[in-house]
Amino acid sequence: EFSMPDKKMPSLEEEKHSHSSQNAKIDLSTLSTELRILPLNGWFIFPFAVVPLLVTEASAIQLVQDCFQADRILGLVPQQNPEEDKPSPETLFLHGSVGLIHKMIKMPDGNLKILVQAQRRIEIGECVQREPYLRSHVTYLDDILQPSKELDALQVSVTTQFIKLIGLAAYLPDGLQGLVMNTQEPGRLADLIASTLNIPFEEKRELFEMLNVQSRLEKLSGSIGREIALLKLGNKLQTQVQESVDQHQREFYLRQHLQAIQKELGEADSPQSEIDALQEKIEATHMPLEARQAADNELKRLRNIPAASPEHSMVRTYLEWLVDLPWSSVTDDNLDLLHACTVLDAEHYG
Repeated sequence: EFSMPDKKMPSLEEEKHSHSSQNAKIDLSTLSTELRILPLNGWFIFPFAVVPLLVTEASAIQLVQDCFQADRILGLVPQQNPEEDKPSPETLFLHGSVGLIHKMIKMPDGNLKILVQAQRRIEIGECVQREPYLRSHVTYLDDILQPSKELDALQVSVTTQFIKLIGLAAYLPDGLQGLVMNTQEPGRLADLIASTLNIPFEEKRELFEMLNVQSRLEKLSGSIGREIALLKLGNKLQTQVQESVDQHQREFYLRQHLQAIQKELGEADSPQSEIDALQEKIEATHMPLEARQAADNELKRLRNIPAASPEHSMVRTYLEWLVDLPWSSVTDDNLDLLHACTVLDAEHYG
């Protein structure tokens, strides 16, 4: 893999071997139209997002080191196929972002951990270098923004929706609420929210490629609304399951207490009495040998099944059915065909 998200930056001990530039910033007016391109493992970095990356491929490591020694500026472009080991310009997406390396740490295994901040969207143009790493012409893309009351209302609506989502989604930290509420620029707000949403890749790609800020916010509003609905449904189902489990546990404990009370009062154990009565009925029916063996086996199972279990009721019903069968009853049959025809016509004809 060329680069992948790394959720944990190294410890303070590891930072002793790092190079950092906390105050470095990009002068947007002097950006070069030719950038080193770092392929990403199938994901987009939205403008202003600060992301830790783990760089493991040899050419990508050289790219990052060259960038850090120069201006620390590089292009961040996702691969179309994340499994591809050697991406080419033809296998990258057309759009990405220009980023600034804030920190670089060399690990003992030779890999690099970097902290990058995306700045602007870019569109990839002609490739001018393929080895040892990619270098391409790029075009810088700006948001299309037309201030209006409708846009202001949409921004407020999306902010309110997202704050509601933060309260439902466990993967969104509470600190995002203050950050979102303090973000006044609608384009930056849309990018901030889109970068944190747990949505399908194609949907995130569509949001990334939308330059019209109002369209981006409208699309984002639909995505947030769907996430809220899914989380509410999930919470409802989880609550129903928990309530069902709690009810079964409550019934079980009540039955256990009831048996204990009956035992203290010297009353007969009701489930045991039913089993003993079934055993007496089985012995009185004079079943054939095979039927008696089946009945005895089921009766033995019934003694070991808790009375609160649904299986207890099923086995008991089966044994009661066995007992009710006329095993030893004999009746005289009327084998006259005309009589049988008369009865059938009277009861079933038509």
